[in-house]
Parts: sequence; C-alpha cells; structure tokens
Amino acid sequence: MSGVATRSGSVLDRFVETVTSHRWSTYGLAATRMTLAVTILLQLVVGFADRQYIWGVGHRWAEPFHERQAVVTWLPWLPAAPAWVTDLAVLASVLAGLALLVGWHTRTACIATFVLWAVMIDASPILRSGAEDVVRLVLFYLCFSDSGAAASLDARRRRARSRPAGSTEWLTILLNNLAVVLIAHQIVMIYVGSALWKFDGPTWLDGTAVYSPLQVNQYSPWLDELGWLYTWSPFVHAATWSAMAIQLAFPLLLLDRRTRILGFVLVTGTHLGIGLLMGLMYFSLAMIAADAVLISDATWRRAADAVRRWGRRLRSTPEDTGAGKTGP
Repeated sequence: MSGVATRSGSVLDRFVETVTSHRWSTYGLAATRMTLAVTILLQLVVGFADRQYIWGVGHRWAEPFHERQAVVTWLPWLPAAPAWVTDLAVLASVLAGLALLVGWHTRTACIATFVLWAVMIDASPILRSGAEDVVRLVLFYLCFSDSGAAASLDARRRRARSRPAGSTEWLTILLNNLAVVLIAHQIVMIYVGSALWKFDGPTWLDGTAVYSPLQVNQYSPWLDELGWLYTWSPFVHAATWSAMAIQLAFPLLLLDRRTRILGFVLVTGTHLGIGLLMGLMYFSLAMIAADAVLISDATWRRAADAVRRWGRRLRSTPEDTGAGKTGP
C-alpha cells in the first residue's frame, strides 16, 4: 500500500513540476497574439470610414436584418450613443490592438482588446462570420497567459531588467499552461465537431458540398475569374473530401511531433484556401492564430534558424562565393 502511495505521490510531483516549471508554447502564444491583433486591426481599419454605419448612429439600417435573423445583442447602447462615442470606441480598439500586436503591457492590452472587441462585435452583428467567436474565446484565454513572453516589448524590457523570478512565478506559469491547454482543446473540438457534422450531410459524403457556396457571390469573390474551377468536378470533390479528412485526422496528427507539423501545414493550407477562395480571410486568420499554440517552442526555434540560414544564403552574392578562386 505504501508503494502505491509513493508512486502516486511521485506521479503527482512530476505532473506539478511539468505544469509549473516552465511556460509552454511561448512562441506559439506570441504568434497567436500577433495574428489575432492583425485580424482585429484589419477589420477596424477597413471599416473605419464607415464606422458610423457599421457600429454607430447610422447602424439602424440593419435592424430589419437583425430582426429577420433573430440576432440578440447584449450591449445595444453603442448604436444609440452619440457619434463621438463610436469614434472613441473605434480609436480605443485600434490603440488596444496595436498594444497587443507589439506586446506593450501585454496582459492589460489583451484584456482591453477582449472587452472592446466584444462591444464592437455585439454592436454590429452583420460582421459576424464565425471568426468573432473564435477571436473572443481565444482572447479570453490569452488574458490568463503570458503571451508577451516572446516577440514583444515586454520581453525586451524583461531582458533589460533581468529580475529574479518572484515567489508567485509558479502561478503565472500554471495559468499560462492552462490557457494553452484550453485553446488547444477548443481548437480540437471545433475541428472534430465540424468533421462529424459533415459526415451527417449527404452532400459532404458525395463530394459536392463545396459547390453550392462557391456559386454565391457572398462566398465567392472570384466567381467571374475562377468560375470554371468551381464547376470542375475533380476540384469540387477534392476540396470537399480533403476538408473532412483533414479536420477529422487533425487531433491524431497532434500525437507526434513530425505529424503535428504536417497537420499544422495541412490545416493552415485549408484555411488559406477558404480565406482566398471564399472571401473569409478574417475567419481563416483567427483559426490560424489559434492553431499556432499547438506548435512547440523547439519547432518554432528550428523554423527561425532555417529562415535565418536561408536569409544569409540570399544575401551572399556570387562574387562572395567565388572571391577565393584564382583560376577558371
């Protein structure tokens, strides 16, 4: 009995050490933070000229659409507020997004971005395309993480100060790692749930599900240029079945480092295809941002080293490589 208790205590000690000794996915969280910030800033910049029609006093034109779609808003005060309130909300959202992008007071910037973006999306449900739910959920988890530990102004300031770890450092590490687990869990559930839902649809099983949305202008910005491709049976079948296979296999690909990289490449390619071909780039960027936490720091470091080596080779000229030659 004492042996069982000893082994149980040893396992528990190893588990506690694993989740509190070092931060997980430091570079992945940084990539998630910056990609989400870019996604939010792009929507704010694109909509800035029409901000009163999207979020402010001119937003009443969309009320019949909201009633027809049974859209529920929890913070309806922004469209009813004076125009200067909308201007201030948009400006504050931009500043918070910029602070999140560069990692300046990252946790505060993350909380501010989460709250402000929730208000902006709630004030304008016409912008909802599925991306807003992923963005808000991942932003909420990022508020508990240390997403500014790499590629940020906060990280540079920490290196300059080089202060010793405090007595509560284990708690911040634990919260960071818990945020990574929750983001990963949410992403896996999205992919698996989406794949299982597709298997319940006859058009997905017969390989034609992608055809219909690609014939709608709202989801096909390149219909005039690529209409021939969207009606080509091999493309339609391949796009339909590959989406199902990649989503269903994605959790299994995460079990090994080599297949994890393959899964990340496949799912990123899928989202880029959705963003470019269907005009859902904000949704694709949000999903790619969330996927980034699944890549380990070691893989991010190897990728960075490979990019640096590639850059050095590009900077080296033919004259440099042949400088020591004396003959033909």
